[in-house]
Amino acid sequence: MTFKGTPLERKIVIGASLALALFGSASRSAALVELYAQEIGPRIARALGASSALLPFSLAELTVLSVAAALVALVGAGLWALARGRRPGGEAALRVAERALAAGLVTLTLFYALWGLNYARRSLPERQGWRLDALPSERAGPLLAALAAKQVTQVNALYLLLHRLSDATEPSRPRASVAEQDQELERALDAVATALADLSLSGPRSPAKTLRATGLVSKLKLGGFYFPFTGEANVNGALPVWQRPHVTAHEKAHQRGVASEDEASFLAVLACAEAQDPLLRYSGALFAQRRLLSELTRRDRPAAEALIARRLPGVQRDVDAARAFWAGQTGPLATLSAHVNDAYLTAHRVAGGLDSYNRVTRLLLLHAAQKSRVEAPAPR
Repeated sequence: MTFKGTPLERKIVIGASLALALFGSASRSAALVELYAQEIGPRIARALGASSALLPFSLAELTVLSVAAALVALVGAGLWALARGRRPGGEAALRVAERALAAGLVTLTLFYALWGLNYARRSLPERQGWRLDALPSERAGPLLAALAAKQVTQVNALYLLLHRLSDATEPSRPRASVAEQDQELERALDAVATALADLSLSGPRSPAKTLRATGLVSKLKLGGFYFPFTGEANVNGALPVWQRPHVTAHEKAHQRGVASEDEASFLAVLACAEAQDPLLRYSGALFAQRRLLSELTRRDRPAAEALIARRLPGVQRDVDAARAFWAGQTGPLATLSAHVNDAYLTAHRVAGGLDSYNRVTRLLLLHAAQKSRVEAPAPR
């Protein structure tokens, strides 16, 4: 099929196609990708974030809703032309497809220029020089059990620090404002960047924005998202209080150029652990605990159940509240969101697609093995 758009549309398609070809070539050069991740990408993110931070609302949210409305209008105009007999059905459909193609190619070009090239970066363990053979299968099981037990103890201690009793009889509440939490996470992420000696993660970014369409975002089962076109980290304002800090840190990790979902979650755990606010530390530690216990349940259910029984009643209350919140969001929108997210990740060659979120457990174990933070029994 020959593209028969306007002269301007033809130029846009040709230019965007050439730009995407260049990005594809650049993505195969580790040196070019690292240059982008270390120098170009952070500057773009800071500039965009500083501009969008001037607005008190999420420009990303407004943009997404506006684009959705524009797409509906575009399709509607084509159908209207067809109904009025102004164009044959095939011609009307072709015009809609041509405009969508031009808009899609421009969007993709901007995406890779502003942030998307980070998907081609080497993994965090590779960049850190972690030995991937440091976690053989015979050691992974004992290390998993030991690390999960440590997280249960740590989370219980943080809960007592927050509430001074084993059950506050209600879900945990914040001590600091959202803005104060954001500032603390900024400092914590800088500390993580220093510890990992990764310049791409360092330096301030704009504050995370709270999404206003919380009903829709929750039904899509989204805790938040990073929008590279505006440099904004966006967080669902309806999240359970204890989950918000980790989700915010996750999106702020994306804001700092971390494309991988498991790496963003892992770095968010490290950032929360560096925070002074006990609620932030609690958020990251409980996220890590749940992931570790989920994997331990798969491998050794009795051992996992014994650790879960050691949770303080208040901790279990927070876990139950989060489960109830997300269980109430099931439906066709959640299913559609999962399929779209999976397709998006798969298109960017993220192994496992949506399942990549679950690989954070592997990073937690690998990090513990490298740093010897947990003494696991030697295999017999």
